[in-house]
Amino acid sequence: MRFCLLLCCILLGNLAFTQNAPSYFKPVSEGEIQLPETAVRKLVPQKYLSFQLDYPGIKAALQTAPQEFTEAARQHSCTIALPTADGTMEDFAVWEIAMLEPALAAELPFIRTFAGESLRDKRKKVRLSYTLKGFQAMIMNPNLGVEYLDRYAEGQTKYYIVYDRKDSPLEERPQVPTAWITPDTKATDPTAIKQDQLVQARGDQADPVKLRIYKYVVSNTGEYGLDNGPTKNDVMSAKTEHTNRVSGILERDVSLRLQLIQATLLVTYTDPASAPFSGTLVPGWAGQNQDILDAAGIPRAAYDVGHVYARYMGGGAVGIAGGLSCLGSKAGGCTGGGGAYGDGFISTIGQEVGHQFTGGHTWNRCGGGAGRANGSAFEPGSGSTIMSYAGACGSDNVQGYSDLYYHAGSIQEMQTWLFVNDGSSCGTIVETDNHTPVVTLDYQDGFFIPWGTPFELDGSATDSDGDPLMYSWEEIDIGPEVPLTQPTANSPIFRSWPADTVTNRYFPRLSRILSNTFDVTEQMPGPWTRDLTFRLSARDNRTGGVGWADVAFKAWGQAGPFKVQAPNTTGITWNTGEYTEVRWDVAKTNEAPVNCRFVNIRLSTDGGLTYPVTLAEHVSNDGSHFVLAPAISTTQARIRIDAENSVFFDVSDRNFTIQAPTQPSLTLSLNNDSGILCLPAEHAVEILTAGVLGFSNPVSLEIVGALPPNVTANFSSTTLQPGESATLKLDFSQVTVAQEFTITVQAAAAGVTPILRDIVLTTLRNDFSALALTLPANGATELQLSQTLHWTKAVDALYYDVQFASDPSFAPGTILASTNSTTLDNFTLPILLVKGTPYFWRVRPVNACGAADWTDPFFFSTYAEACTVWEANDLPKSLTSNGTPTIESKITVNAGGAIKSVEVHQLKGYHEFFKDLDVHLISPQGTDLTLWTNKCGNFNGSFNLRLTDAAPGAFPCPPPNTGLAYRPQNALNSAFFGQNSAGVWTLRVRDLNIGGGGNFEIFSLEFCSEVVVNPPYLVNNNMLVLDPGTNKGITPDLLLVEDANNTHSELEYTLLTVPEYGHLSLNGSDPLQPGAKFTQAQLDNGALHFFDYGGSYADNGFRFMVTDGEGGFFGTPKFRIGHMLVGANEPAAAGFDFRLFPNPANESVWLAVDQPMSGDVRVALFNMAGQLMQEALLPSGADRLQLHTAGLPRGMYLVQVQGSVRKLVLK
Repeated sequence: MRFCLLLCCILLGNLAFTQNAPSYFKPVSEGEIQLPETAVRKLVPQKYLSFQLDYPGIKAALQTAPQEFTEAARQHSCTIALPTADGTMEDFAVWEIAMLEPALAAELPFIRTFAGESLRDKRKKVRLSYTLKGFQAMIMNPNLGVEYLDRYAEGQTKYYIVYDRKDSPLEERPQVPTAWITPDTKATDPTAIKQDQLVQARGDQADPVKLRIYKYVVSNTGEYGLDNGPTKNDVMSAKTEHTNRVSGILERDVSLRLQLIQATLLVTYTDPASAPFSGTLVPGWAGQNQDILDAAGIPRAAYDVGHVYARYMGGGAVGIAGGLSCLGSKAGGCTGGGGAYGDGFISTIGQEVGHQFTGGHTWNRCGGGAGRANGSAFEPGSGSTIMSYAGACGSDNVQGYSDLYYHAGSIQEMQTWLFVNDGSSCGTIVETDNHTPVVTLDYQDGFFIPWGTPFELDGSATDSDGDPLMYSWEEIDIGPEVPLTQPTANSPIFRSWPADTVTNRYFPRLSRILSNTFDVTEQMPGPWTRDLTFRLSARDNRTGGVGWADVAFKAWGQAGPFKVQAPNTTGITWNTGEYTEVRWDVAKTNEAPVNCRFVNIRLSTDGGLTYPVTLAEHVSNDGSHFVLAPAISTTQARIRIDAENSVFFDVSDRNFTIQAPTQPSLTLSLNNDSGILCLPAEHAVEILTAGVLGFSNPVSLEIVGALPPNVTANFSSTTLQPGESATLKLDFSQVTVAQEFTITVQAAAAGVTPILRDIVLTTLRNDFSALALTLPANGATELQLSQTLHWTKAVDALYYDVQFASDPSFAPGTILASTNSTTLDNFTLPILLVKGTPYFWRVRPVNACGAADWTDPFFFSTYAEACTVWEANDLPKSLTSNGTPTIESKITVNAGGAIKSVEVHQLKGYHEFFKDLDVHLISPQGTDLTLWTNKCGNFNGSFNLRLTDAAPGAFPCPPPNTGLAYRPQNALNSAFFGQNSAGVWTLRVRDLNIGGGGNFEIFSLEFCSEVVVNPPYLVNNNMLVLDPGTNKGITPDLLLVEDANNTHSELEYTLLTVPEYGHLSLNGSDPLQPGAKFTQAQLDNGALHFFDYGGSYADNGFRFMVTDGEGGFFGTPKFRIGHMLVGANEPAAAGFDFRLFPNPANESVWLAVDQPMSGDVRVALFNMAGQLMQEALLPSGADRLQLHTAGLPRGMYLVQVQGSVRKLVLK
């Protein structure tokens, strides 16, 4: 073990320190500071503290620091005390880190770099160094804020200042003056690069953290050398200090280290005369850097990423990233600084290096200027994180300067490059002893909240290393580029905030909610339906220790705002012990798709900061509820109403008072006094009474006025003592109209005014009988590859859910397209279908009562063709950035024929200015077709697409990188139809403008010709007849298909539906479900049996389709199943009619028979597998029975009463 010189205490095992680490700093006033004549003050923060340092002492102490990742480092064998911006001294354990590769470190022994962590809070980290220039440190606080410990003046090592970065000199803040705003002219769009392999959630397992170290070569302009010289070693000292600070942020957030290589000495210049850079612009220097590195004799294999440190001298860009690490353009980065090369320089390097590792700009709009990254614009307006343009965007500014941390979306982009994509092809990996925090979210994606309503997200995280964690919730939505004050569609609306110790976040901030004030950087969803996606990140602030998990849901534009209405004004007082009404605007949140059926009502006594008192739970979301004022005295009461099982809420706008009552009185409350009834239904209302200050006179209950037609009412008791309760049962089972009904209850007692309370109930019908699927027709074949599904509407449906699948099971992995909550009677499929393939679709109606059953699925198949794909073997080819080059790629088709259809099967490449591309396809006959030209504005990045006339959508912008199909700018088939496909096909690509380069990697064509299909045909489809409760095989005399050119083993049946009153079994299997398959050969061998459940039914059977595996299909007849007829001398079973309501049901269902029973009757509840789930007796003389179903899983059941059977759905 090594020991810190003079100051370290010995640690045994994991024992804590028992004394403070000595400090080499002591406070000093400005008047006491005596600088050498040659010293120059370059950095003067707005606020700072000054100190005198024992520089030789701290150097000596740091020289004994252990190496990183060693046991001595883990045991904190070396500590020093550092001053912080609040004036306190704090102890840090430190260890040495390798910011210089070994050969360079040996050549520059006067430069050493270190890292460490606070002994008070492990989440607080530090980066340190000493060089020829002196000492320097950067403290990274748990909330991702930063403090700097810098030299008071350059040219001396005795005096230092400590300050918070927010107090940096204005000229040093990481903002880009307006004149500097231009796009990073050669920056890539990182989301367009191999995003099919995007790093997924890092919070699902405690992964070991790997540090990826990249060889970093930094050249510099002569002016940077002048500012940081005078010697080459002085300039190298400055480069090390700047790189160490930037790398500290990159290591913490991204697990990425920039390690300076020895060759950096070859491109370190002390003045303009010695530097080979020309011009005065940052983009120009970035463009020259590769040639300069080459001319210096630095092999390209010697480094992974290159950058230029420069003095900003004017022009439109302060930083440029002209290429990506590990690739041929890896040296194209440059950052310009000025003044003291302080915080602003560090932040800009962080952004430009971020670009070189595929981190895109995170801002959504910056005054309408260029440079927006279409795939990473996660932040509203200018944004506020490192990859933002905070402070440079005028009215779009979120804040005046960027915070020194990476957005969670940027971390995912960059880690994808580091560990999955091309960034993993270079650099070296060092295993660390850290592990990724595990993040857990208790949400299921896809729920809805109302617009204009606050919401709260929460989660949890654990760290297997026991590290304390910091948390941040960030939005990761990408939408249109719009001004900060005018969000639309899915544009981001919530800014990023630095990390916090709590796991929850209010949207917007709680302070804004309580003060009823508006903030353009945190806007509640507007009155349209939109997506909302958020990420909870958990950070241990050690190397790469960032875990995350996402939740995705929607704001529904037809529900909201959900708002507290009372108590909500000034001058309100509640009396303890009295029932008082809380009112809120439901705003359709009780209807689908928000489906908030219940709310919780909570009370705050501190003005809305906390809500320790729950006044009511599981209250119907009907807009009103009476709560009993608690025995609390406060003038700062607020009400919060939370959606149960959702995330949205609202808080009353103003404080109100709760006080003790002054006179006796009667108070009354009704529970469940409003709601929606799904006919037929019964409704129970609980009536609660209470006496205040000893009131004890009897209370009488009655209904005032006439009951609605066909409604009956029954009180459990009409006379109560104060404090007792009663139940009012209302029977709507005979009501058939959809309407709102009001029923008034009166409570009267001597000595007080009678109290009236209204019960408001809305009845809804569930007649969906008119719903029918229409087009494409069931069983249709030879259809085109783009389709629109059609159906007829049902009167009582509010909207429809639609599913389109590759299999009639509609299992999650088979759903190809879907839509929820459409009010239309059609759905255009957003995907290109596959030739010669069967598809299945279904629809279900939905209203406020919930979703009904799915329709039986329809089946159709697409046309079949004989197709061949030909791929070019002369790629990749590059488009240089010099001039306006043209490249060609050729495909020779050896065996051709008349073209029926042609498509560009795949076209993959990259270009820095996509709109410069002019792309043509030329046939062997010389027909020249423009695929696209001058498209997609400022997009720069990768593309991967398929072009076909059959695609449902036109070529979009930004250009796709998914390989999906789109229509080209001009139709392919009309240009090439009938031509012979044999010969040489040419892809010709022209770059129309100077300055941007790129390449084409893959080019392939698909040619198709017509084929003749012999589909299967039906021979036998005869009813299966069997005795109730028995089983029987389905044999070829009952069900048989044939095909002209296929055997029975090649003819495959697929079940579209299954029998309702029994099940199918294949070779003794469990009951078959929709999507199950069997062959005609299996039917021939007696493998398929039907097992009857008994009882009586009018219609039973299953639907099916058949395929021959060659593009031939047949469907969808119904195979029918029936019972043996009852003989003339056998008595028929005693059948009668009964009803189930509500159906679908939740916690219970009522069974009502058409006549009272003359004796006890058995009632049985079966699941669809025939298992008996519940039994009950309907007593003699009774006409109804309640079945309790709360403990049963959701799904379909059968209820049997003697010989009659009805279906029941539990939702």
